[in-house]
Amino acid sequence: MKKTRLAVTVGLLAALSVSCSKDDNNTTPDNPDPQQPASIIGTWKTVAITSDKDVPSQATGTMTKDIWLEAQSCVKDNTDTYKSGREIVMDEGATKCNPSSPQSQTGTYTHQGSTLTINGAAHNVLQLDNTTLKYSRTAKYYFINSSTQSLDSTDIVATTTQQRQ
Repeated sequence: MKKTRLAVTVGLLAALSVSCSKDDNNTTPDNPDPQQPASIIGTWKTVAITSDKDVPSQATGTMTKDIWLEAQSCVKDNTDTYKSGREIVMDEGATKCNPSSPQSQTGTYTHQGSTLTINGAAHNVLQLDNTTLKYSRTAKYYFINSSTQSLDSTDIVATTTQQRQ
């Protein structure tokens, strides 16, 4: 049960994290859109993930909208660095959940209007300024059904808040 909870939590957070990204404002051949805000370039750390509806918390056994509560400490120190040229570097931070995993992985992102796409997953940008990046997307929330002890899921709108580092 504990291994299943860990897998479900890590899987959910990984899916939601991939949907976070930043962008640039340099008009270059690899970034022809001058409307992209320069403020997305840099390193960001997730500080909150919330749901639009109550979901079962494996951590507390109650219903909650605070998905970040489910995150393990090894996930809470991860960072995303958005670079010019549409590259994102997702770093595991000082504490890795799996010691054999790579320290960082690279991917791609685009930002057009209020749409931020990270590794193909589209997100709706709700706020982007010098200190905060906030975006949302529809996602599956996986949990252990307490009645049946089986894996279950529900659709949610997950909102991720990141702070500039």
